[in-house]
Amino acid sequence: MSKVSFIEIKYNERFISGELLEIKRHLKFFKKNNISFYFPFKNKALKKEEIAKQINKDRDCNCPIDVARKINNFFKKKEKQIMDYLRRYDRNLKFKKKYNTYLNYYGCDGYYYPPNKIVVNIHNKSLNYIIETIVHELIHLLIYKSYKNNNYMATEKRVDEIFIKSGLIELFPHYKTQQFKK
Repeated sequence: MSKVSFIEIKYNERFISGELLEIKRHLKFFKKNNISFYFPFKNKALKKEEIAKQINKDRDCNCPIDVARKINNFFKKKEKQIMDYLRRYDRNLKFKKKYNTYLNYYGCDGYYYPPNKIVVNIHNKSLNYIIETIVHELIHLLIYKSYKNNNYMATEKRVDEIFIKSGLIELFPHYKTQQFKK
């Protein structure tokens, strides 16, 4: 029996459709804070036909089943190493048994819902970048209780600091810290 990762990848087009209004509410925030995002919907009222057509187009371009398989393979091999880096940095980090990780095409690179849901944008992203984003969002969830009252920039800076100081940068040498507009 093969080892199952604590990162469980999910692909659900109903979930993707359901996230669109929430993403749409954040578009001004993304623009104001120079956060890259993908949101190809032009119509103010998101119509089911337009959504279905766009999801089909993005599914064809981004091969979510293949991406999910590759992410699962990576975490089966490297999750212990990732956990070890983070635990060496802070022994008090409490990992959940499972982090439901949803593949999406829209919005920013990644975001999370406490206590254990990660959403990662796979639209035109490299596999390594997608995995880095999952680990970044995982760190958000691990420190959520301590940082939930901090502002966005302070929390992102803390996540980047943990990513680098924990040694994860050795696994992900191309990791880029958040860049904010001045």
